[in-house]
Amino acid sequence: MRSLLKYYKFHFGFKKLTIFDRLLTGLTLSDNYHVVTPVPVYILRRFVRLVQPAYYLSKLISKKFSIRYKTILKRVRMTEYQWKLRKNLRIKNIKGAFECIGYVNNLKILLVDDIITTGSTINECAKILKKSGAKKVDVFCLSKGMFL
Repeated sequence: MRSLLKYYKFHFGFKKLTIFDRLLTGLTLSDNYHVVTPVPVYILRRFVRLVQPAYYLSKLISKKFSIRYKTILKRVRMTEYQWKLRKNLRIKNIKGAFECIGYVNNLKILLVDDIITTGSTINECAKILKKSGAKKVDVFCLSKGMFL
């Protein structure tokens, strides 16, 4: 999984994107979500990494389960890469980096990311969505990273 995600994130991996389809085979959801949304990347980083696994996975899940896809979070400032930081610095780094840009009142939201290591990013996103009125925020991630 590590090699796969590194390939797509850092080596412009356009080939074999169908592997994500196969990884989602057998996936079931335990709730009826109103919207599925990715953890956003900062606008400048979208040009550095042309393939965004969280966005791609969100769209696949949306299509597979007929859930509305919508980008409802925005990364409002560029942060240091989380993988470069220790746990206590990751929490500080990501604090205040997101804002809600969509209507989420009483919505059940499935938040999607490709990897969770310490949970700092996903926790910050969920906190923003809940403060903005979301009824429920669940998380789907493709992989659990090891924090060394």
